[in-house]
Amino acid sequence: VFFYLIPFFGITPKTNLFLNTLIFGILFFAWRKLFYLLFSSRLLNKVAIVEDHSRARELAKEIISRPYLGYKLITLDIKGDLFSQIQKEKIDTLIVPNDLEENSRLTENLYQCLPARINFIDWVRAYELICEKLPVTFLAQTWFLENLKEGEKGLYDKIKRVVNDLILATLLLILTSPLWPLIALSIKLGDGGPVFYRQRANSGL
Repeated sequence: VFFYLIPFFGITPKTNLFLNTLIFGILFFAWRKLFYLLFSSRLLNKVAIVEDHSRARELAKEIISRPYLGYKLITLDIKGDLFSQIQKEKIDTLIVPNDLEENSRLTENLYQCLPARINFIDWVRAYELICEKLPVTFLAQTWFLENLKEGEKGLYDKIKRVVNDLILATLLLILTSPLWPLIALSIKLGDGGPVFYRQRANSGL
């Protein structure tokens, strides 16, 4: 508006648009930085991984490398009292292993954390949510199981198809057998040639 009210500056519309865009971009960037400094610590989702495995360390690196997602990684002692640690650190989300049934002690420890009213999410789902893709190890296991099922299904389908073809061919043979003498008679009456043709294969062709 200032540049339109005072035209003697000689600013063209294109220059005016460029200056407006530049000023708006600077102000918006400054506002985001100020908002992040003032409220980021209050709005962060505190996350803890309850697993001592290489895949847990891999997921931890992904969380740390993506601070813009709003997650703050908290380290817990999985062998200690999880409930007291969750209350002390004010954990919001707990990432748990997919194979909890193999660790009864951890399962019991997590059960004691239910009164804390936090979010529980399995490792695969958390990895997909943060990295926007499924982990390679999970895909490899899923692919193996699916292809194992597909292999069994493929063998069954092949046998079923062969049986169906044999049944269909037999039915067609029975249904068309009364017509064969008429077809042979029409061939004889038509050109007098043989009903069945035989040709010896020539290896030179």
